Order: sequence, then structure tokens, then C-alpha cells
Amino acid sequence: MGDTKPPLRVSDLKSWSLSRKGRLRVSFSLPDDIVPSKVELLIAQREDGSSEWSPEDGGLVHRFDTERESGSSNEFSVDIDLATLQWHDARWAIIVLVTDANGEIEGLIIKATIKQRLYMYRHAIQAYLPGNAIVIPYLNSRRALALIYRTREWYDSPWYHAKEVFAWFTYRALKKPLAKRRIWIVYEKQCERAQDNGFYFFEWCMKSLPPEERKRIYFVIDKRSSDYERAKPYGRQVLSFMSFRHFLYCLGAEMLVASETKIHLSPYRSRPSYMKHKLAKTMTFFLQHGVMAFKRTEKRMGATGWHPVDYFLVSSKAEQDVITGNFGYDDAHVPILGQARWDALEDHSDQGAPRILLMPTWREWLSDANSDEFVTTDFFTNYSELLNSPKLAEVLESHNATLQVFLHPLFLERANLLSSSSPRIQIIKPGETPLNQIIMGCSAMVTDYSSAVWDAIYQGKPAIFFQFDRALYLEKTGSYIDFETDLPGECYLDIDGLIEGLQTTIEGGFVPSERQEEVSRRWFAHRDANNCKRIYECACEIEKTITQ
Repeated sequence: MGDTKPPLRVSDLKSWSLSRKGRLRVSFSLPDDIVPSKVELLIAQREDGSSEWSPEDGGLVHRFDTERESGSSNEFSVDIDLATLQWHDARWAIIVLVTDANGEIEGLIIKATIKQRLYMYRHAIQAYLPGNAIVIPYLNSRRALALIYRTREWYDSPWYHAKEVFAWFTYRALKKPLAKRRIWIVYEKQCERAQDNGFYFFEWCMKSLPPEERKRIYFVIDKRSSDYERAKPYGRQVLSFMSFRHFLYCLGAEMLVASETKIHLSPYRSRPSYMKHKLAKTMTFFLQHGVMAFKRTEKRMGATGWHPVDYFLVSSKAEQDVITGNFGYDDAHVPILGQARWDALEDHSDQGAPRILLMPTWREWLSDANSDEFVTTDFFTNYSELLNSPKLAEVLESHNATLQVFLHPLFLERANLLSSSSPRIQIIKPGETPLNQIIMGCSAMVTDYSSAVWDAIYQGKPAIFFQFDRALYLEKTGSYIDFETDLPGECYLDIDGLIEGLQTTIEGGFVPSERQEEVSRRWFAHRDANNCKRIYECACEIEKTITQ
């Protein structure tokens, strides 16, 4: 969305205020070379991570007339009641729209000063709107004033902001002692999970390293998480999300060794903060989620993308070529080590009562669909028809098999829309059972584009692909491999073909095809239980390059 457009010009933020009830006042000055006939202020919805909004972009836009400041030719102000506007859960750009005497229109951002940015860090400025909603002002990568709108969460209390500010001043006082400890911070998605590569690496460190080395490695997780009990046995090496220790040790961290980017160490869509500012400069060793092959993500994770990292773990030379060829990193910053969680994989499948895992991935183009719109999509139609297919129920029943459906977290709001009348089909929501436990217990895995399938392939289990919307997926998302020739498993484009493929796989004793074995070998440089050890040794080498 506008990624190739030149950046908008700058107007200067003179002053601003936001009341708790949503009264926003903004005063700004235009460049001296602009002679406007009309000046408006826009609050425009934008896609996360996209480039700046421009008049050609779509999305919901609110327009407001401005007033010229008394005695000034280029200073304007506007007063807006945010509670009266229509909102979506999103980031919102604030744009000055200038029309000149010839009818030409130009958009400008409103850029804050360093002093104004520091004011944001020190004060919990936010508005509470009807419907348990919150609006948070923030500054984008160009220090332009913008807004976040979302549902209010438990961590939106000013108490947590005060705790973070106190941690900042404590960090400034203890900066040298903290630096000497050379702290590593490990975490997973929004600090809510202990199921992925981050936790398995942390657990290996706690079990395998000497006590003095363990003391400097911390795992961050929300105490409210269903996974907290898995991390709890490691005592003080576990940092409670949004606690003083979380803030302090993240501020003092030497390196982040984690399966997510650094934005996941802060609350979802949160205000500017000292910690976020400090973390932007902290070394990041990205442990990944799976093999990077099916989904193009260089705009997010590339070296010049929205959420760049310093080191990008991969599992093979083939995957390293994907990253160096598309993401802008060199070989030295893309180590071939293997996934940490693979060290713990064991085959727990039961051939007498086989379980088949079906794991659809998320479609980003469905993000804005409400429930009524969602049930008309190809995604819903295909999966609803599949889960209620009499033929599928018959195949499962005749082979004493169960189909376990694991929904992506972003489907949770619509999970109740998908159902099945067959007792042989179980719909599992994230958090109920760790995903890797489900994969270890399955005899085969069915997906469309999920990288989690590599865990099943790593164990030598059949992978089956259901790509009814392949053309649309390639158009909207894209892939690094050719789905016609390079998929590590059999692929079907319709429901009947998929069910026949499942029956063949069951009756064949869940043995992967020769083609799957041949393709998958290219994506695993190591098939041992030493991935965590290699990751630790690599992190220690990275550490030597860091100057405090």
C-alpha cells in the first residue's frame, strides 16, 4: 500500500494535547513555500507496517477543517472529539492535506521534536472511548504524530507506565553493572507462549549450562498465560510480563535470542516508551518459527523491512539461499543451525488409532471480514464442506482415525463458525494443547501453507497440502518455492482429491512418498538433537562482536 511512493513532506508539530475522554487538539506549522487555499487534517486508517498514507490510498478516512492561528500565516490548529468518530482496530495516520490556489493537493506528516518525543515517553497519554476502547498517540519511524485504536487491555493502566519509567531511571543508575552481566532475553509471541523455539532454547540453557551462565539468561512470559506453568519451575530466570524486572532487564539486555521480533516484548500496539526506544538498538538473534519457504515475508523481516533482525537462523543451505537472496542479509548473518524445538521431537503416533492434524494457516486478506462476510469466503466454504463431508467421516470411521483441526490464533474470533457433526473430527483452539505435542502425536499432517508442517516432515511423517486458493495466495502473499514442483508432500486443489489422498495415506501405513523424502532432504542440514547446542554456541560467537 503506497510502498513505492516518495515520503510525504513535513509540517512541524507546535503543540498537542489529548484528554482522557478523547478531545484531541493539534497545532502545526506548514513549510514557508506553501501558500494554501485550504488546509484540512485527516485521520486515516492504514495497514500495519505500510509506508505513509497518501490521497490515493483506500481505507476509512476522517476529514476536519482547520483554523489559522491568530497573527500567523502558516500555523493552523484543529480540535477533534475522537469519541464521535467511526474506528477500526488499527494504526491511524494523521495527515495535513493542503490544497493550493490551482486545486493541487499535497499531504504532509506532522513531525514532532525530540523534546516532544521524550514527553511521550514520560507520560501515559491516552484516551478512553466508549466500548472499552483506547486511543494512544505515538510517533512513527519518521517521528510523525499518529494514533493507535484498539480494545483496552489490563496493561493500559498508568501504573504500568509509571513502573516502566521507574525502571528506566533505575537502569540509568545501574547501567554498568547490568552491562557486565551480559543479559540475554528469550521470549515468544506477545510474551504469551512457551511452546516454540524460544522456550525450547531457554529450557535447554537451564538444563545444560553451568549455574553462572544460566543466571544471565531470562525468559519473559505473562503470568496470565496458560503456558506460564511450563516456565515457572525456572524461578527467578522467568520474568513476568510488564513487571519491573521485565522492564529493567530488557533495558539492560545485551542480546535478544528469541522466536519473535523485538516488538513482541512490549504490549500489542502500545505507546512510545523508553524500553521500545532502547530495544530498537539491541542485538537480535531471530530463532524463527519454521522453515522459510511457503510465505513471502521479506517486507516484514528483511534487512530493510518493517522488523529487521541482526541474525536470522535457518535450517539448511536451501533456506539460507532464500534469506540471502530475498531478505538482504549476507551468509555470515544467516547461520545454518536448525530449529531449537526439533531437539525435543519424539514420535508419539498410534497406528492403531491414528490422528491426522489439519492446520489451516491465516489469510491476511480476511483480516477485516466480519462474521457475515467470513462465512461467504472460499476459505470458510471449503473448510466447512470438508469438515462436514460424509465421505471424510466414513474414511475416518473405517480406519479408526481422528482428524484434529488446529486453528491459527487469528481465527479464534471466528472459531465458533467452523464445526463438524462427526465425532471423528475435533477442533482444537490454540492454548488448549501445545502444538508440538499435537504434531508429535499425529500420524500425518495436512496444511495449506503453514510452516509448522516442517515439524512433521522432520519426524518423517507424511505431509499433505490442500491449496484450493493457490492462485489467490500466490497473488496476495507469494512463495519462495514452486508449489507445482517443490512441495515436500502431495498436494490437492479440491476436497474430493484431498479425501482420496488421505485415504491413500492411511491405507499406505503413513509412509512418506519418495518424492517427499527427496524434497525434504534439501531443507534439513542437521537431523540430530543438537540444534540448541549449536544455537547457544553461535550466540556466544555473536556476543563477541558486541561492544558495550
